[in-house]
Amino acid sequence: MTNRHMSFRHSRILALGAVALSAMLFHSNASAYNFNNETCNVQLDGDILLTNTMLTITTTDNDQIELSESGNAVINGQSIDLTRAQRQDVIAYVDGFEATVPKAMALAAKAIELTNEALTEVFTGLLGEGSELPKLLNKRLNELQQKLESTVYPSPGTLVFDSRTFGSNIYNDKQETQTEFERDLDQAIEEITSSAMAEMLVLIGKSMLSGDGAMQDFETRMQTMGDNIDAAVSTQSEALEQDATALCEDLIAIDETEDKLQSITELKDLNLLNVSANRA
Repeated sequence: MTNRHMSFRHSRILALGAVALSAMLFHSNASAYNFNNETCNVQLDGDILLTNTMLTITTTDNDQIELSESGNAVINGQSIDLTRAQRQDVIAYVDGFEATVPKAMALAAKAIELTNEALTEVFTGLLGEGSELPKLLNKRLNELQQKLESTVYPSPGTLVFDSRTFGSNIYNDKQETQTEFERDLDQAIEEITSSAMAEMLVLIGKSMLSGDGAMQDFETRMQTMGDNIDAAVSTQSEALEQDATALCEDLIAIDETEDKLQSITELKDLNLLNVSANRA
């Protein structure tokens, strides 16, 4: 095999490795739009702002609905008269989000942690113990995790979740600039991918200069990298599956409560959460 052919082949492998790396990192992001696993599929149609006492929903029609944990409901600044049973449904709906958001954030944090561990193992095996990439992975993923936690828990005992932090569901098509979280995520992916490719290219150069035996050894390691990443993703998914299933059950319960709220005339168009259970 000529050096030209080897370079072309390995450039393709590097590109595939970069794509796989980006996919794993992005998969760990807590998406504001969709959450899918083997148990359920979830779509969020609208933006939500959740504080300790209030859930504010901005619908795709730009209606603003405020629901409090005391059972009050306000739509576009107008209070809604509710029966006792309806107030209980409002309370259950708000309480459902207050209980579920921390679980979703914990799941996202766990995914980031497991991604860190999996990719560190994969790239240490490929690039060696002296590689700087695992340190960079650890640093950038820890920064993302800390940012996620500080955004949702700005102070002890305070819960704040704004779905627009991760990109608006309403104005996304018109949105010209990324959110800060999206920028941080893209920068982390770009930096880690660039570092990985740079170290791999250096190893390719050294292997080519060392002779066919070294090159063949490196080629074998490159070919197994994709398998190792697939295995890491599979292990990560299995570790998260139990928590994801529990989260699905909570979201299904919230969606059922939302169906009850739609029986209220003023809230008939409330359709924030759409959850479908996957059948075995």
